[in-house]
Amino acid sequence: MESSVLGHWLVSFQETVTTIAHALDESRPTHDYGPLPQAVRKATRLYAAATFPSSYGMVLEEAPADDDELPLPEVASTESLLDRAMGTVLDITDRAEAGPGAVDAVIETALPLGGRVFNRLAELTEVLADSGADISLTWSSPYSGVRASRLGTGSAQRCRDALRAAQPEERQELLVGMLVGGSMLRRTVEIETTDQGVITARVDHEVPSLLGAYANHRITAEVLVSTVRSPHGREHHSYVVLHLSLYEN
Repeated sequence: MESSVLGHWLVSFQETVTTIAHALDESRPTHDYGPLPQAVRKATRLYAAATFPSSYGMVLEEAPADDDELPLPEVASTESLLDRAMGTVLDITDRAEAGPGAVDAVIETALPLGGRVFNRLAELTEVLADSGADISLTWSSPYSGVRASRLGTGSAQRCRDALRAAQPEERQELLVGMLVGGSMLRRTVEIETTDQGVITARVDHEVPSLLGAYANHRITAEVLVSTVRSPHGREHHSYVVLHLSLYEN
């Protein structure tokens, strides 16, 4: 592998991880605009720790914790923001190698993260697609254990082409339905509507407080809908709640 390819991939990989982390941390439509916060960049900075025999093998690790720093807001103390971002990267590479339907699976996983993540993933897969290189990734976390994934040239090329062609389109929509559930881990709520079934939407609020106030009540939700059509013609949708209130006749 040429050194320029490795350098390009490492830069692109770092930017992809940081951009995904920002999307996971913010859970707001604003994460597609403006500079990435320095706190997120610092929390997700990767350092080269060692190399090992391979076509080219490198150990990348998280920066040591600084006891004088306050934790990032909205980040659980049991799992670092970098761990969450790396887990998402591995989710995407796993889906990219899933055979038939892989492109749709990648789009569905990336869509809730926003258009900026789409662009970063396209750049990352382009490095592999253009160079003919394969990549194997292993991430060790004290919270989720060891995960390994691989992304080959062919899969990278298909994902690159799909991500370049399928940029998210956004619109605001008003939903009326019943708040029937939620997930603290994924920061989502479930809204049962009469015409679209159950819709899962991300929220920028504490899920327990929303469930306590609105569970099993008829509500009105202003949502931001992101839509992408895959190369195979399938439409993918992602929802973010902008405002939620009790339904009034």
